[in-house]
Amino acid sequence: DYNTRLYGQLLSQNIIVKYTKSLIENGSPEDNLLMAKSLYQIALKSFNNYRYDLAARLFTHLLKHYPFIEQKRQIRYELGMSYYFNMQYRLAEKEFQTVLATNSGDKLLASYLIDIYINNSDGAKLDGIANRYDSLPESEIAITDLEFRDNQFFKIGRFYYQQNQLEL
Repeated sequence: DYNTRLYGQLLSQNIIVKYTKSLIENGSPEDNLLMAKSLYQIALKSFNNYRYDLAARLFTHLLKHYPFIEQKRQIRYELGMSYYFNMQYRLAEKEFQTVLATNSGDKLLASYLIDIYINNSDGAKLDGIANRYDSLPESEIAITDLEFRDNQFFKIGRFYYQQNQLEL
């Protein structure tokens, strides 16, 4: 999509950052809110079009320059997902943990953390999130959540089986 590519170019050339700073300093609250909502929509569109690198940059920009935006929790979630799909697992973990720390995570987010911990063979963190899993609310994305969750529990079982095999 043309707008997504355009914003990607503007962001990479720091034009959006300069414009944002100018708007925050000189613009009305309504202008700033409109800009934040527009950037959020573009970031979402980038994410949905599998442009995770651009989406991550836009989500990061929103969190840095528009801390008042009401979708802050969702932005952190989607930023974590962008990192996850770009295989930047440490950055994804950081964002997911931030969402969980505000008591606004869900089982789908925990499932992605489980996947990160299994791939990194991090049994201690895996235990922590697995023990907390049942207390988390269901995801709004129920079908994907169930399919992904079942796969994660299979991976947990395999992980612990392999760990026990190594200890024998």
